[in-house]
Order: sequence, then C-alpha cells, then structure tokens
Amino acid sequence: GHALVARFLPETDAVNKITIIPRGRAAGITWFLPEERDFKFKDQLESELSVAFGGRVAEEIVFDRISTGAANDIKQATDLAQRMIRSWGMSEKLGPLSYAKNEEQIFLGREIAQHRDYSDETARKIDEEINTLIDSTYNLAKKVLEENLDILHKLADLLLEKETVQGKELDELIFSM
Repeated sequence: GHALVARFLPETDAVNKITIIPRGRAAGITWFLPEERDFKFKDQLESELSVAFGGRVAEEIVFDRISTGAANDIKQATDLAQRMIRSWGMSEKLGPLSYAKNEEQIFLGREIAQHRDYSDETARKIDEEINTLIDSTYNLAKKVLEENLDILHKLADLLLEKETVQGKELDELIFSM
C-alpha cells in the first residue's frame, strides 16, 4: 500500500525497495530514496501523510478488517499532522499561526501539564483541523489504492513469490498493466 500510494501521488520520495521479510516489529517495509530538501511544502507533506496510511488502507480494502500493524505509521502521521497545524500554520481556517508554544519537555523528558496560550474553542478548532487533514489524506490513499486495486494484487503476488521487489520492478509492473 505504501509503495503504490507513493508511486501515484506527486511530490513523494522514490520507492527504493519493498519487502515482506519481517524487520523488528514490522511485518514488511517499504524503503524510499529521500530527496534532500531544507524544507517541504504543504502538498508534499500531505502526500507523505497519504503514503503513511497506505498499509492500513490496503489492509482495509483487501481484507475488510484492520490490525495493529499500522500503529507506528498512524503515530508518525498523527505527529506530522499536528506539526503541520500547530507548528507550521498550515491551516486555512486557523491561519499562519503557531499554537505550539511551550512544548519544551521540561520534566524527565515530558511535560506533566501542557500549557497553552489559547482558548478551549481554539483547541477544538485545532483538533478539527488535524482530524480533517488526517481524514482527507487517508481518503486520498484509499482512492489511489481502490483505483489501482489490480496493481495492488499483482504487487502482493510478486512479493509472495520474491519476498523483495526493487523500485524499478514496481515501475515495470505498473507500466505493464
């Protein structure tokens, strides 16, 4: 799922390798060739969020059920979405404001009570914007995989056969269909 979403969305890093050989807690991994950048644009970050949801969405589409396998992807996506809205002002509704004040972790690596300089209503708006961003990028990943379900199945078959697929082989598979 991650590889196909990345391959079909603009502004994503190139897929280097996909494997179903377990590594640590991961049942499989997609490696990317990250492009060196000093900063990223909002659309690039939105594509990254969709890629992060690729595995969970593929699971949902193919098996009609979900597992704990995407836990780390979900955590990373949630953290990125929060930074986009709270730190980088990437919300049209909230404007170019930072709501990430005093997030320094001051006590044993964690802050006991989070201090904030905004109202409960603003906190609700921040939460809504984060949820909207997560929902839209999740749905984009779902759309990409539903539109390319035949390729998803072919890629799964190829991975079952070979266990590891190179980025070039993924491109060959996509263009042969």
